[in-house]
Amino acid sequence: MSKRKVFRRKPSVPASLKGVVRELTKRQRQVFMLVLGGFDRQAMQKVLSIQGRMIRYHLMALYRKSGAPSLQALQAKLGVLKRIRLPDGRVRLGTLPKR
Repeated sequence: MSKRKVFRRKPSVPASLKGVVRELTKRQRQVFMLVLGGFDRQAMQKVLSIQGRMIRYHLMALYRKSGAPSLQALQAKLGVLKRIRLPDGRVRLGTLPKR
C-alpha cells in the first residue's frame, strides 16, 4: 500500500484486537487493514500486488492470532460485517445497504 490511497479515512481497530495488531508483521498489518476496510481476497491481491497464495498465508496468520476461523468471521469480529435478519427470518452476515 505504498503511495496509493486505499481508504477515505483510516478504519479503527476494536479494542479487543489491538494486542493482536501489535504482534503482526508489516505485511500482515497491511492485509489486516484491508480486511478492516471490507476488501475480499482478490481486491487485496490487486492492491498489494502479491500472489493469492501469499494473501492466503497472511490471512491464515491473522485467523490464528485473532481466533477467527474465516475471512467472513474475522470481518464480523471487526464489525465490518453485520448480522442482517432477512424477511424470511434467516440471519446472514453482510454489509448494510446504503440509503
